[in-house]
Amino acid sequence: MSKPLTQPQKDSVRQALNFLTKLLDCLDQSHDPGTDKNREKEIRDVVADLLKMLDDGRIDAETTGISEKARTDGNGIHLNDESTYSMPGDLLLEDCQEGYFTSLWTIIETLIHEYAHYRRDTGLVGRVLRRVPDTFFGGAALILKSLFGKTVRTWKWHEMQAYYFAYSMLSTLNHYLFMVCMNNPDCIPCCEQHQQNADESKQRQDPHSTYGN
Repeated sequence: MSKPLTQPQKDSVRQALNFLTKLLDCLDQSHDPGTDKNREKEIRDVVADLLKMLDDGRIDAETTGISEKARTDGNGIHLNDESTYSMPGDLLLEDCQEGYFTSLWTIIETLIHEYAHYRRDTGLVGRVLRRVPDTFFGGAALILKSLFGKTVRTWKWHEMQAYYFAYSMLSTLNHYLFMVCMNNPDCIPCCEQHQQNADESKQRQDPHSTYGN
């Protein structure tokens, strides 16, 4: 059963989302001529939507198995409060030694992945209409596996879409972070820690690794 976030948990989520806004602001200050403004706006819109969900109580907590980072349904995103990331309130992002950089990027990664589920897999379209092709083609996927030794997993297409969405967005954020750290390094403290953890988050969302042979 889900429960409201505690104040430290809520502060941690807000700090993670506000960090993304700061990253985009720092990118604008670096005046990179190659920045796709439409892509930047798309990310800002996702961040704004997640902040509204947080304010509306549609991001809350739930205790599940330690390996599960979060779960999503029509009521919102339910973060696992016993997973591997910490939500202490202040993520100490200006302390390069003590900062919770792994937790920061795990929270960002999890919110983006679950946001894809919330927007695509809830409501009538998500719960019913999107399951029709999953059900229809699921048997064909099993047949292909038996013939060719590969799993197409079309019945999990909605999950693969979430991985693609998160991987694409995290790839863009990784690029933005690289540009800021190269052209405007004073804007984001502890660039090295961010770059390492952002890249690890991106790799965890790689659909080719998750849905490989």
